[in-house]
Amino acid sequence: MNTAYYKSVTTITGKILSSKVFNTSILKKIATTALTATVLIGSVIFSLYLPALFLFLWLMLMAFLPKNPSATIAISAVNVIFIFGWMNMEKVPMNDWLWYTTHYRWLEEMPLTSYLGHIFNGMTIKSSEPVYHTISAMVSRISLGSVSVLALVVTSIIYGSVAVGIAKLAQGRIKSPFEAVLLTWIPLSVGITFTLTAQLVRQEIAASFLFMGLAMLWAKDKKTGWLFVGLALLTHNSAAFPALCIIFSAWCVIKIRMPIKHWLPLTVLCGGVLGGGLILSPSGENYYISQQNDGRISVSIYLLDTLLIGVLLFFRKNLNDLKEFTQILIASLTAYVTFIIAVAPAPLLLLRMYFYMDFFRVAILILLMIAILKLRNALLMGLPALILAFAYIEARLLTSPFYYFGGFTAHLLRPFAFF
Repeated sequence: MNTAYYKSVTTITGKILSSKVFNTSILKKIATTALTATVLIGSVIFSLYLPALFLFLWLMLMAFLPKNPSATIAISAVNVIFIFGWMNMEKVPMNDWLWYTTHYRWLEEMPLTSYLGHIFNGMTIKSSEPVYHTISAMVSRISLGSVSVLALVVTSIIYGSVAVGIAKLAQGRIKSPFEAVLLTWIPLSVGITFTLTAQLVRQEIAASFLFMGLAMLWAKDKKTGWLFVGLALLTHNSAAFPALCIIFSAWCVIKIRMPIKHWLPLTVLCGGVLGGGLILSPSGENYYISQQNDGRISVSIYLLDTLLIGVLLFFRKNLNDLKEFTQILIASLTAYVTFIIAVAPAPLLLLRMYFYMDFFRVAILILLMIAILKLRNALLMGLPALILAFAYIEARLLTSPFYYFGGFTAHLLRPFAFF
């Protein structure tokens, strides 16, 4: 009896397992449901345990979905602002950032008219630089003096403005979402010195407005372009020096159509006159005799910028569709590097003015990425380049004198971040 029962059960089970209905319908449904449940449960656990990495990867994935490159650049910029904004929110206030946060809290209750043009702790707040202070006063009142909100707003303005400029320059020149991701992440992470975004705040914002304004002018949007150039000057008056170098260079290259043998000495003269005039002025003299120590520029930064300029000169023939822009950039670099050399005898002034090389570095990286992406198998170089950009950010953070409660990788891999 047991043998007969066993045989019958075996026969019935075999028929069920071999049935077409079970194999093609029930089994697939069970497998799909199990896989979906596993993925969902795993995603929930992952998002709760490593929320920063989850959000970073999710935004990175979302950037590959749009067919419009501008949308990809926008999503990538949001990702950059998310991670860098969060890190700036955690930055310990010291040096310039401490000054900014202290005045920010004052502006929560102090009228702007009682602040601009007045002296605080021996320093006059220039009425000719109202843009940042107006933003600071508004954010302070709305957020009740939250320093974290100020850090996020500052980061968003800087990286958002440059991203808009990138989108303008890249219009019609990139074909795939991956190219747009590279064209956003590499200039934003390597071009802009992140550790100074919550340090030399007004100069960072001025440089980002200047970059956006000049990109708009190049895109023939003259009203918006000149508006942002003006905002740059009203954010920090020192933005006038790189702006004059660029405008003079553009006049030589585009308006007068000078050959290089003519505009090269003129741009050198322009930079020398501006630099000499600044260092001989009362303001420049104050920098010259100042004993203030704000650090120094690393030799590696000089080498990086020299290397980037050299690579740009090598690849300039691959940029025929941006020939005039490339010529303007090279002429502007000639003028501004001469300006930097002229102010070098004043170490503090050199430190403050060399900062605007960030603007030129971003422009160089955009042109280099556009040129490299035209090469055969260029996309194979994209992932290593992106990894190198992340490594560069990590290296800058590790050598920074400022404290962010961890570097780039440590923030992404922080368990239960935000909770």
